[in-house]
Amino acid sequence: MAPPVPDKIPVSFSIASKITCLFILKCKSESHLKEELSICQDVLALPETEDSWEKLFRAILKLNALIKGGAYKFPNALVTGVKSLSRPLISAVSVFMFGHRVKELNSLQMNSERTRLSATVLELLTSMISRLDRNFEPLMQVFIPSVLKLCTRTNKLYITRARNILDTITGQTSLTSIIPYFQGCWDDKSTTLRVAAAESMIASLKKFNPPDLLRYIPQVETAILTAAVDKDPTVRSAARKMFECYKALWPERVDK
Repeated sequence: MAPPVPDKIPVSFSIASKITCLFILKCKSESHLKEELSICQDVLALPETEDSWEKLFRAILKLNALIKGGAYKFPNALVTGVKSLSRPLISAVSVFMFGHRVKELNSLQMNSERTRLSATVLELLTSMISRLDRNFEPLMQVFIPSVLKLCTRTNKLYITRARNILDTITGQTSLTSIIPYFQGCWDDKSTTLRVAAAESMIASLKKFNPPDLLRYIPQVETAILTAAVDKDPTVRSAARKMFECYKALWPERVDK
């Protein structure tokens, strides 16, 4: 096992176990956050190998602990720092998006390590979204396309984790800007992606503040019309539910 990244919190786990990030590391100040982000950046710059995965895992785990410990109170520094880490963070989940990368995993042990690393990044995103709320806005274009791409996979575990992130956005934030990201889903060949987008759109219409939704009426109408003729019955059913929400929100537009 590779030597651990220096840390202020104890982390013990079995390599094969599924880890849930429950640790909290108090973020004392913005300067403290920047210092820790710099350390994470150095570690996450390492190439992904059997020897480095443990270091990468612990660095992401620690970043999540910092966010839970108050790093979200310094949103500008956190968002800027995470943007600088976006490439390795996206890479950590991309193995499940591109078949040729999966083929590079030549052992069950390597696959297990890669799975664990990817899951930890998704947990990190969930922590950031739920705490940053609107301050997560600059990171939407960085991470949401990759999250939606996960919904195209055949691995149900990763579809579930991606859906959890979408549910966090629609259920715990006011990030109405998620709606335009569904626009490219309606014609995708992946049924699981179209279902995820349709059900997330329903949640958006039910839970977001109605005045904040006004600017997205064209995208909502496109979603309803496209989903209504989808070949999948679940998507068509979701279209009917979207339309019910639409009628409740904007009854004056129904006859147009």
